[in-house]
Amino acid sequence: MAKFSSAAKLFYNWNAAETDYIVIGAEFKNGEFDLLPGECNFFKEGKFIGRGKIQNLIESNQTVQLPLAVDSSIIATKRLIEQKSPKSKRILLKYRLHLVSQKSPTKIEVLDILPFSNQPRAKIHLIEAQPEPIQSQTGLLRWEVDLKNEWEAVYVIEIQGVEAALSE
Repeated sequence: MAKFSSAAKLFYNWNAAETDYIVIGAEFKNGEFDLLPGECNFFKEGKFIGRGKIQNLIESNQTVQLPLAVDSSIIATKRLIEQKSPKSKRILLKYRLHLVSQKSPTKIEVLDILPFSNQPRAKIHLIEAQPEPIQSQTGLLRWEVDLKNEWEAVYVIEIQGVEAALSE
């Protein structure tokens, strides 16, 4: 077993489409040797901060991001707060993303995805979002959040051409 040190940058991420928790990760540049797949431990200033698992070979001098642990001091929730069908073949869905932190300010990347339909006539659009995501193309919504105590985003999507889904 080998040991090496590298300057690592911690990051925080919430994938609201799949989880209700914040993941702490580390980004680092590998040293002069390849790292083989397997388990690894991370330390910061001599303190254990998490375990990771290397899934694939990490080549020498490659920059990589690995998830480390769940941050239980930040509460994350995603809720469908309103659903309307104002016209036939049209649905409006309103979601609320909410973060509450019990620690010092933290930068968090928040990701969510718009629903996807296999129906060729279905069209899904982001109608409005507060605050606006910094990315909203290709169905991915992304916010860079400077979380102090609390943060929320509310967004509305429109789904058109889903008559089969409405009648089921």
